[in-house]
Amino acid sequence: EVAMASKKLGVGIHEIVHRILMDSFKETFRNKDGVLETRISKEGRAIIDDFLKHLEKTNPEAYKKVIDEVDFQYRYETRGEGIFEGEYEMKDGNTIKAKEADLLTAKEKHKLLVERKDWKEGLNYEEYLTVFSTFLRGGKIKFDKKLGEGLATWITPFLRGKGFTNIFKGKK
Repeated sequence: EVAMASKKLGVGIHEIVHRILMDSFKETFRNKDGVLETRISKEGRAIIDDFLKHLEKTNPEAYKKVIDEVDFQYRYETRGEGIFEGEYEMKDGNTIKAKEADLLTAKEKHKLLVERKDWKEGLNYEEYLTVFSTFLRGGKIKFDKKLGEGLATWITPFLRGKGFTNIFKGKK
């Protein structure tokens, strides 16, 4: 439905990944108002963190693209239209242009920028994987042998643990 409304297949891929992740990495909880919500479980968060480590190791450029997009769209409070025109809200009450903030390290961003409430509660942590899949599908990240091998190293143990015991056996 979302893909049809936006007329973009990438949106559909993004939403499909959300659906898969909801079944694999999320847990249900009651928020402070007693409303039932879902968030990434500790196990799911560990798997996504492991994915990010593999991505950073095998393709630092792709890693940076994913981190910058997730930071702007989901992690930190922002103003403006998009990652190149917008600004981040800083903890001291000022703002910093997104282009300037993207030169900061992740630790510097965490120290200086205001995190969104839903991020702190773990509600959007899967966006690292959905943004990656969207960028891969849209050509913003190029799939090559090194990236593929890195992803296979990351995903194989997870899939085998979910019962896919013959996956990638004897394959290169």
